[in-house]
Amino acid sequence: MIMKNDSALRFTKKREPQTSFGKLRARIRFINKSLRLNIRTILACEGLIDDYKHEINSINIGDRSPIGWFTYPFLEHLLSCDLSQLRVFEWGGGNSSLWWSQKCREVVTVENESYWFSFIKNKTEKIKNLHLMLVQDHDSYVNSLAGFNRSDVVVIDGHWRYDCAKSALAKIPPTTLIILDNSDWCPDTCSIIQEQGYARIDFPGFGPANQFTWCTSIFFRSLEHPLLRPLRSPSSLGGVEFDQSGYMFEGEHEK
Repeated sequence: MIMKNDSALRFTKKREPQTSFGKLRARIRFINKSLRLNIRTILACEGLIDDYKHEINSINIGDRSPIGWFTYPFLEHLLSCDLSQLRVFEWGGGNSSLWWSQKCREVVTVENESYWFSFIKNKTEKIKNLHLMLVQDHDSYVNSLAGFNRSDVVVIDGHWRYDCAKSALAKIPPTTLIILDNSDWCPDTCSIIQEQGYARIDFPGFGPANQFTWCTSIFFRSLEHPLLRPLRSPSSLGGVEFDQSGYMFEGEHEK
């Protein structure tokens, strides 16, 4: 889930044009901006399809099930790991809650916005291994990890990320791995985690829904964590599936 900017929304609404001509100009500006933001993605996709149109069925577009709003490089890494026994605690819910629940043993999601909580609850009420909590005040939200501090993974992807990181560091054992989404926007949060002796791996790139790149990062102290021990090479979303019996490049065969 990406952090919201209420002030930007209010600013946009305040300046909404009133005349038909003004609305047309605003629409043209919006289209131009969208094209600029998407131009790299458009070119990449066009190039991919042109290069591999003779074998378009082999392009990996996933199974179209709900997908977490992390970067694609990080999602690809997760799919190469065994997640089945993991207990996940996440600050900030959404598609990631659905995604984790399909892959992991247990998921606890804490959300602080009532309308978004209701939206998630309606989509997840039949999922037995997902526990969803609405916690709206700052102190209760930040300290909601109490009781779940034996989680294998703690995801910081909601409000008050710096304070959530401080709370997690005081509660979790060294074996727990931390995931911080939008880490490129949260340098201070990254710093306090690393100051406690955690190593860091960044997964920058594009991801679902957004027209810009960002970074999802993991922080860890134990090299034995399942998320650091992939079972296979990652399968690239949007990439072309490789036939293990074929060749990689001309003159280079899989050993």
